[in-house]
Amino acid sequence: MILTLAAWCIIDLSILAGLRAFEIPLDFFDVFLLVAFLAVGIAIPTPGGLGPYQAAGLFCLMTFFGVGQDLAFAAIWAQWGVAVLPVMALGAVLIWKEGLTLGQVGRMVGREGGTPS
Repeated sequence: MILTLAAWCIIDLSILAGLRAFEIPLDFFDVFLLVAFLAVGIAIPTPGGLGPYQAAGLFCLMTFFGVGQDLAFAAIWAQWGVAVLPVMALGAVLIWKEGLTLGQVGRMVGREGGTPS
């Protein structure tokens, strides 16, 4: 339980650092609400969480914290780029290293009963 809490605090701090780069004045505890919205957004199965992640983040920043649309849009896209793109790039490198094609990966996911996102 302590490790889980530590992991969520690290996630919170990384998002807080990104928001501070855009001079969005949220504090450590405020960001936990944003993290909840982003977690719901990324859980919706789309390629790379593209779309729902940004929509959830925009909604939260604009509705609960009064951040302007343009600033919220830029901050959420930057946060997505930092959080998601490196993971996707690492996955692509590992798939290539194993000598797999995307078609083979899709068939393996289908056999496992999952849905590729």
